[in-house]
Amino acid sequence: YPFGIPVHEVAAALLSGNGVILKVATQCQPVGDLIRRMIREAGFPPALFHLVHLGGSKAGTAFLDGGIDKLFFTGSTETGRILMQEAGKRLIPVSLELGGKDAMIVLSDAPLERAAAGAVWAGVSNCGQSCGGVERIYVERPAYETFLSLLRQEVRQIRQGPDSFDVDIGSLTTEEQRKKITQQVQEALSLGARLIESSPVETHAKPAQTPDLQGESRVQEGYPLFYPVQIIEVDTDTGSLMQEETFGPILAVSVVESEEEAIRRANDSSYGLTASVWSLSKDRASRVASRLQAGVVTINDHLMSHGMPETPWGGFKQSGIGRTHGDLLIEELTQVKVVVWERLPRMKRNIFWQPIDSAVYEGLKGALSLIAGKGIVPRLQGARRLFRLLARKVRFF
Repeated sequence: YPFGIPVHEVAAALLSGNGVILKVATQCQPVGDLIRRMIREAGFPPALFHLVHLGGSKAGTAFLDGGIDKLFFTGSTETGRILMQEAGKRLIPVSLELGGKDAMIVLSDAPLERAAAGAVWAGVSNCGQSCGGVERIYVERPAYETFLSLLRQEVRQIRQGPDSFDVDIGSLTTEEQRKKITQQVQEALSLGARLIESSPVETHAKPAQTPDLQGESRVQEGYPLFYPVQIIEVDTDTGSLMQEETFGPILAVSVVESEEEAIRRANDSSYGLTASVWSLSKDRASRVASRLQAGVVTINDHLMSHGMPETPWGGFKQSGIGRTHGDLLIEELTQVKVVVWERLPRMKRNIFWQPIDSAVYEGLKGALSLIAGKGIVPRLQGARRLFRLLARKVRFF
């Protein structure tokens, strides 16, 4: 993501005729250096692309004060809100790709094995650090027990560890993120949620102070950013685990009595980035998808549309403003200008220019009657009034 997200916007901006100033995430500055090298090797004029290394708190203000034409930002909703306020003072447009709290709806006729595997893929890939990853799962009661059993099996098979082809996921990125996830889970458990499954913890990837299946919080030696995949069973949507972005390997699962309840609870969020519906019925899936308040809805899959460059990407509500990818990204990177040519430039003046009198009014009204009059007689009368006006007013040089 630190590479893929900015590089497609940078490429589109340059191809649209813009110059670009790029600031990448503070933790990933070598990625910016790689993008700069790519731009140079592609042969773009050096003045069209500049990379800056600034702290996140300074970069936005510096860009806006510098007189940019548009600001693109990917990050937290809190920071996006601040940047939008600052840009608004200068009437500088913004495109904001912000947080998500994606809902996954599993209907009673869903392909349950695929749904369980898909929940793990979309929920914990990159150790759950995907803005468009699954965070809330709503399952219709007839499918709930089977789905939950399959989901637990999938989680038990997760292999976590340092970079290797022998593991499925790695670690969290920052200690701050680990603390946030731990706090969300502990709060949920205190409100009555249940931790029902946790992925195996290898000796080289032991987490520090994470809730375990016995309900205890243990501090272990090892690498504290390797947070295990956990399934939390919840009964309500209260608390930060269900209302705030988690950005970690936590799957919050809840049973619903109907698709109506699933839709209501999925939409009961300040976010609306992406969502998914899992069903073998095209009619049911389409009906539910059409009512979800999300910028992207996938059917029987999740997260993968970010890798489809032709499909717009962006969310509703506090998940952002504007769209990236596809034709809509090009529109975000350009401004509309209309150039209108007069078709009769040798006419001395238009018939509706001054001086204006009742004959002009009647002649123009006659044009409307000629075009839209009901019946042949009103149209012929309108044509007569119009031709009188034309004969009087039209002069060429």
